[in-house]
Amino acid sequence: MNGNFLVYLVKFKVNNYKPKQKNMKKSLLLLFAGLTLATTMRSQCVTNCSYSLSSITPSVTPAAGPAVISGDDAISGALPIGFTFTFMCNTYTSAYVSTNGFLSFSAVGSGCCSGVQCPSLGGAINNYIAASWMDLNTSNGGTITAQTIGTTPNQVYIVTYSNVAYYSGLGVYNGQIKIYETTNVIEIHTFNSNRGTNLFTTCTQGIQDVAGNVGYPTPGRNSTIWTASVADAYRFTPTGTSPVPTQPSVISGPASVASCSTATIYSVTAIPTATAYTWTLPSGWVGTSTTNTISVIATGTGIMGVTASYSCGTSAQKNLYVTAPAGPTVTAVSSASALCAGQSATITASGTANTYSWSTSATTASISVSPTVTTIYSVVGTNTTNSCSQTVTTSIAVNALPTVSVTSGAICAGNSFTMVPSGASTYTFSSGSAVVTPTATANYNVTGTSAAGCVSSNTAVSSVTVNAAPSVSVNSGAVCAGNSFTMVPSGGATYTFSSGSAVVTPTATAAYTVSSTSTVGCVGSAVSNVTVNALPSVSLSAAQNTACTNSSTIALTGSPSGGVYTGSNVASGAFTPGAAAGTFVQSYAYTNTLTGCSKTATSSIVVSVCLGLNTTSAKINGLSVYPNPSNGEFTVELNNGINKTIEVTDVAGRVVLTTTSLNDKVNVNINSLTNGIYFVKIVSNTITNVIKVVKQ
Repeated sequence: MNGNFLVYLVKFKVNNYKPKQKNMKKSLLLLFAGLTLATTMRSQCVTNCSYSLSSITPSVTPAAGPAVISGDDAISGALPIGFTFTFMCNTYTSAYVSTNGFLSFSAVGSGCCSGVQCPSLGGAINNYIAASWMDLNTSNGGTITAQTIGTTPNQVYIVTYSNVAYYSGLGVYNGQIKIYETTNVIEIHTFNSNRGTNLFTTCTQGIQDVAGNVGYPTPGRNSTIWTASVADAYRFTPTGTSPVPTQPSVISGPASVASCSTATIYSVTAIPTATAYTWTLPSGWVGTSTTNTISVIATGTGIMGVTASYSCGTSAQKNLYVTAPAGPTVTAVSSASALCAGQSATITASGTANTYSWSTSATTASISVSPTVTTIYSVVGTNTTNSCSQTVTTSIAVNALPTVSVTSGAICAGNSFTMVPSGASTYTFSSGSAVVTPTATANYNVTGTSAAGCVSSNTAVSSVTVNAAPSVSVNSGAVCAGNSFTMVPSGGATYTFSSGSAVVTPTATAAYTVSSTSTVGCVGSAVSNVTVNALPSVSLSAAQNTACTNSSTIALTGSPSGGVYTGSNVASGAFTPGAAAGTFVQSYAYTNTLTGCSKTATSSIVVSVCLGLNTTSAKINGLSVYPNPSNGEFTVELNNGINKTIEVTDVAGRVVLTTTSLNDKVNVNINSLTNGIYFVKIVSNTITNVIKVVKQ
């Protein structure tokens, strides 16, 4: 044991299931006083075999052979393995099996009673493989067997725990330890491990070297209370050698403290090459140290531990289980874990303490606080009966109040303005919404709330100016179809017309927008409605369209009635030819009295000088002109076989066509002439005849 005898707490057990004599035996604290045999310097790191740990699928190998050990806290003699096995850099051909759930390659005591931390210098056992190191007892049921199966070089040594009862008699353990020839692999298979509640029932599963420097515990099963209701298995595979920091020796100091108000000294043997020590204490204990010695005030039962640091790393932790008077159970509850600046909260301490002392100097159980920044409050609760106290803290976060700002602006009357606030998470508007449509200049209040629920310390004001738009007006009216209308706006400086101009000539009733923009950009508008009235349907006709200068009055007919007749030689709705020949145009104007729209219709009468034209020196027998009236083509027929001259004259006496022919039938074409009355003069021999024709 590296030259030292170590202090070791062998066993303390309270259990209602064992005989009284056994309880008395296991209630003794055996203290092995140590003499320092030599002042040998311990090295900071030792070289040991290393292992990798992996989870594997559990498998059951049927147990065979007689029981190798039975009873309570019993350990077998050297049992042959059947092959040479290398464990933690040493080779072995035999092993020692304990009823307490482990085998060791060294002769050890009973291993009573609960599994200690792995690794652990100066522990109850070293050089072990622990499947379930705890207080088991086959006297309460179960068997433990060992067997070697297979052939060289692939033999397997198996230790089987079958339904082995716990010392309390509550629950059983089923599991196997398997070690393999040649590969030196170790497997621990747990098929079930369920036990009742008992004092000192910590259980360890893992492997540890002969010196207690190196250990590989199964996660979650290192000197703790654990159960395994579902089968599992772990494999430990040798991976070579590596330097391992030396674990401190057994912690020296009382395992039981009488008062939690008294300072108690604990220490471990100093390791000259250690650079620092780190102590861990149960919750509520007081004490700090970076050396191999620490002074603590212990309150309540718990495990204290220490590790040593070297250049090659930090060692495994060495633990000591210490019982001490329990301090008061104190809690401090705040009415709020977070406040907004300016708010208050109440913190109340409770428990079995007799007195309270707060970091604010208050001594009442409850205090009211109004922190301006996040603050941690502590209270010391003291039990005056055993002078034990407990300090607890509670933190109250203080959230700042947001500062809100908001945009202002100007709009034109009738438009909307959107307020844009900042500085908070959510906002409340006096208008009920961020979008407002004021009819006059107005102010709106805005407050904000932060993400923490704190309301802004200020009220922001948004000023919205309302600028009036020009008050534009424009005339409306009616026009007759084809006429123009002029819009005359007022109220603005300059104007824009949707029609492009103030003068419009609509073909149908229409609306035109007139707008004007102020100097601040506000637009006013008005609508001009222009009604288009249809012109009346007017016609004019004459009783005849041709006349002679000496003809009688020709009647004119205008529709609808009630219009006005105008024109040369027109009076009282009639045309009277005069002395002059020519084409005379008559007009008839009618006005719709409802719309005022007028329309004029015209007609024309051709007046000719007709005197003497129908008189011939002699009649030409057999002469005919047809058709008459015609569309401009007619035939002059005279069956006498004599040369004949044909002359066409208009009403003004102008010759418009002359032709000579021997044919009995002569076609005459005056299509190119205007419609009207023409006179055809036919001369044959010495006889002349004039016939009036009408082109229409």
